[in-house]
Amino acid sequence: MPQFYFEVTSGAGTALEDEAVDLPSLKAARAEAMMMAAEMAKEGGAAPKDIAIAIRDERREAVGTVRLTLAYDGRAS
Repeated sequence: MPQFYFEVTSGAGTALEDEAVDLPSLKAARAEAMMMAAEMAKEGGAAPKDIAIAIRDERREAVGTVRLTLAYDGRAS
């Protein structure tokens, strides 16, 4: 089974997971990264967030990135 690493970049900085995750395909890794980003967006309430999760293969080469921006454009009140 393929192994994937996730590199998370947010307001807290960048962190590459030390342990690989066994997933059946890149499609499954993409779904996992999207779920991770959604969970991170929930943390800390409704504050603006920019989250990027790079998906890396077993050689730790980037194969894709999930990006999520939580922001509000409009009147303050």
